[in-house]
Amino acid sequence: MKNFITFEGLDGSGKTTQANLLADYFEKNGENVLFVREPGSTPLGEILRDAVLKQQDIAISPQAEALIFAAARAQLTENLKENYGKKTIICDRFLDSSIAYQHGGRGLPLEFVKQINIFADIKPDITFFIDIDLETSLKRIQDHDRLDLEGPKFYEKVYKIYKNLISEHKKRIVVIDGNRTIEEIHEEIVSYSKQQ
Repeated sequence: MKNFITFEGLDGSGKTTQANLLADYFEKNGENVLFVREPGSTPLGEILRDAVLKQQDIAISPQAEALIFAAARAQLTENLKENYGKKTIICDRFLDSSIAYQHGGRGLPLEFVKQINIFADIKPDITFFIDIDLETSLKRIQDHDRLDLEGPKFYEKVYKIYKNLISEHKKRIVVIDGNRTIEEIHEEIVSYSKQQ
């Protein structure tokens, strides 16, 4: 069993639904599971989540946005270390998201994004990337947060970086076709998880 499982994908991909379903599946089968989300899952992380995603009337520079995500992740990582190896950790987004969104979408230098995330020093054993095309993502986005307000060009850049990450980390990142039913996607993820 893998200790640390992350879920990634474009907004609207269904990754949060699938992360929750996998956590429920493991729990029902006797696994000790910790489910977390990014940003969030700590008192500080939830405050920062609200600040960076929900407060749409506050101007936040790309650099400040990246630092806020990194701060939330640093706090979460400290909490995860207490459970690493003791529980199966399932995380809705992790460092790949910052590389895709802050480097790809916002155009910040990759080394800057990596450097400010130096404290995120536990690595996922496996990442499920729920893959949907850009058109589907844009149709599903409901303008719930700051990032949902970005246009197609932003998400094109995010998707391109995700594809680069998939090519670079073939052993870690498993691409799951997100254009099927929730049940079909869940079954494939469970099936893959059983093989590990």
